[in-house]
Amino acid sequence: MKLWVASLEYQNGGLLASAEYSRWIGGFESAASPALLTPHIVNERYYAMLSYRVAPWFTPGAYFSSYVPNVEQRGGRANYQRDFALSFRYDINSHWLLKVEGHLMEGTAALDKTLNDNHEASTLDKQWGLLALKTTAYF
Repeated sequence: MKLWVASLEYQNGGLLASAEYSRWIGGFESAASPALLTPHIVNERYYAMLSYRVAPWFTPGAYFSSYVPNVEQRGGRANYQRDFALSFRYDINSHWLLKVEGHLMEGTAALDKTLNDNHEASTLDKQWGLLALKTTAYF
């Protein structure tokens, strides 16, 4: 397996911009291959993110990410997943933060059927959303 990653980050004052692109290249050998395993697969992942620290306690941000498990099969909701997110980080104090994220998703490639009543990814809604609330305490 080969993993190629290129990433950039720029920070100036309260502005933070970052981006990453990667390709994961895998080869599989098996007596059952290619009936059960694709002998050669390349997947693609990338994201771009912006955030700005408006105040010492508040940082809004946005990002877009994409995941394609097999670059030779990009069509169909089960073969890709795109995510556009807005986030709001609140630093409650120097040891505790709260983050709220809203995600608009398209595609189902990264979804696990065991978490979706055993429905195959190709049968799930093409567009969906996620609201996440995260808290972190650190010392």
